[in-house]
Amino acid sequence: MDQPSSESESITSYLRLEWLEDRRVVALVLSELPNTNLRAAIDTWIEQLDRLYHAWPADQPFLCINDLSTVQPSLIANPYLKGRLQTFSDQHTGDGKSKAMGMILARNTMTHLTRLIARPEQEEMRQNYFFGREDAVRWLLGLYADS
Repeated sequence: MDQPSSESESITSYLRLEWLEDRRVVALVLSELPNTNLRAAIDTWIEQLDRLYHAWPADQPFLCINDLSTVQPSLIANPYLKGRLQTFSDQHTGDGKSKAMGMILARNTMTHLTRLIARPEQEEMRQNYFFGREDAVRWLLGLYADS
């Protein structure tokens, strides 16, 4: 029996995992994070991202979407979040695995600024910012269309 092109599971009340494109792309979708323990919520998200990365088949590029389009705008500029994402990227530099992440942001002033100042391409962790899922999926799949 063929797998559906999209599957979903709740990880927490604020984090959902979705499999897209016949499990070639994974999406971590964040909703309103708890203000009382924002660091713990960020840690849960990054730990899930790391778990997925390590479980990913070595012969396939790790294609991930982090959907932040519905979270509070202040999260995008959160220094703790930025540090955790940088640590994730640094930990997986030099491991030989092809990887790319699309970040989906809401259409507001802060995310426009984030897109302008963010570096979309890093040496080993390709990353780009989008306002819609379709654009993010198209970009991710296009990166490795010939592999």
